[in-house]
Amino acid sequence: MKLKIEIKKDSHCVGESNFHYQFTPAYRKAIFSIDKVRELTRAYLFAEAEKLGVVIVTAEFGPDHLQFLLQTAKIILLLNWRKNSKVLFLT
Repeated sequence: MKLKIEIKKDSHCVGESNFHYQFTPAYRKAIFSIDKVRELTRAYLFAEAEKLGVVIVTAEFGPDHLQFLLQTAKIILLLNWRKNSKVLFLT
């Protein structure tokens, strides 16, 4: 069995990077047990990923956290997004 490796290209880099993130609300409140909150958060997450040109491989919710896996070749842009994302999705 052969594995197909897909190389991502950007204007100044070639390769692939995968990042695993976990967002947890303050005091681990179980806000993601509410269906509407999960739906809005997922929509916001995928909209921001599309703006940045990254791929969300998977996004899973626990009652008190969100985990997702990003795939990209744009490391600099992703680091800027992390730096500027001090406000969580829900206020």
